[in-house]
Amino acid sequence: MDYTLQCGVSKPVTIKVPWRITPSDAFEYGIFDDTKSYWEVQCVGNAHSDSANFINQAQRNKSAVNGSEAKEEVAPATEFFRQRGKIEIAAPPRRSNGRAPTNDEPQVITRAKEIFTTGTTAFFMLSGSANKDKCVAVISNEDAGDFHFQNEDYVNFFKGFQMLQDRGCKKLILDMTNNGGGSVDFAYFVNKVFFPKEDAFFVQDLAANTMVQEVAKVASTKKYKGDDGSMFDARRYVRFATKQTFKDATMFTKGSTTQRGGKTVSLSQRNYFEHSWPFLPLKGNRVLNWKPEDMAIVTNGYCGSACTMIATRFSVVHGVKTYAVGGIQNRDLSYFTFPGGFVLTNAAIVGDLNALKFKPRGKDAARRPVDLPVMADTRLTVGEIYAFANSTVPLEYDAQYFAATVHLDLDTVSARHPDQTWLKIAKDF
Repeated sequence: MDYTLQCGVSKPVTIKVPWRITPSDAFEYGIFDDTKSYWEVQCVGNAHSDSANFINQAQRNKSAVNGSEAKEEVAPATEFFRQRGKIEIAAPPRRSNGRAPTNDEPQVITRAKEIFTTGTTAFFMLSGSANKDKCVAVISNEDAGDFHFQNEDYVNFFKGFQMLQDRGCKKLILDMTNNGGGSVDFAYFVNKVFFPKEDAFFVQDLAANTMVQEVAKVASTKKYKGDDGSMFDARRYVRFATKQTFKDATMFTKGSTTQRGGKTVSLSQRNYFEHSWPFLPLKGNRVLNWKPEDMAIVTNGYCGSACTMIATRFSVVHGVKTYAVGGIQNRDLSYFTFPGGFVLTNAAIVGDLNALKFKPRGKDAARRPVDLPVMADTRLTVGEIYAFANSTVPLEYDAQYFAATVHLDLDTVSARHPDQTWLKIAKDF
């Protein structure tokens, strides 16, 4: 592959780089150096139906070892992002004379001390007398185990912040860099523990074309299964106008229409997901004492889905200051990628429809999603969130909220050591 590189106003340089694909063992096999064989072996050759895997995801979760939620297999790069909060420095081997060795490798975090880690978050106190009351929580994902099966991720998340408070932290930095999202329920939970007197959610609506309306009529009359049921079951949602759970498919059948991209589209009534956490309030009724002016959020612009449902709510609704690191110098950078709502894979939608044994009629028959003919996947936006209840533009397109409050440039030091960025932000408090 040819690459053309140019630094500043210098003369462009073209270089040729041979490439080779080595797929992850968890997903694929073989090594390829041309697109034709890669496509034939990895895509067309392994075409299969994924939808069956999604028909009863909840039952598969319940049957996992010790009743905990089954974790999906992820590619190494994705796993790296998810584990960013757990920064571990490998100990060097002992010397042949038995003495403890010196670690000549530069450590990633040198200006902060790790206090506690969970499956989603790592907690640090900044070093130095000037920063003794400042701390950082690196929230690397929202992949919390469902509290119906286990509440460890939820309780330990709160515990980590309590530990920071107990150590005298009065100024808090939430580093959500490379956070691709996770559980919407966990995002709601984070919003609630920081702002317990406020709504934990953004209001949302769902696509509601004629086929969706017919699906909802079927899904909303079957035996209610709560979180284990169909995404088209209106009884999973709460009507924003009344704060009452929907009883039937009217959420979809009596919605509204609006103009999107020059076309008239049908949307559901405004709603949000049911949420409650039986383990709250925690023992002693302890609360987190940080106010919006005592907090800051930092990302590198990659903060999507559930991550955004936290970051944008903290910023847009509560006024928490946001920082975006990287990007192009002297140009605004957003602190989030895509702002939540929720998406489903094509296979998940097909699996849901199959589980309902739904067969659309007439013109809707051509709209019914089917399994892809190749080994690939697509993710479709099902729900859109809005900054405020009276907003008409989905947050994903509401440009007034895009830019971070402060744009920080990366340098050769802060690119390797995120705690250098933390120190810059700490000076702003």
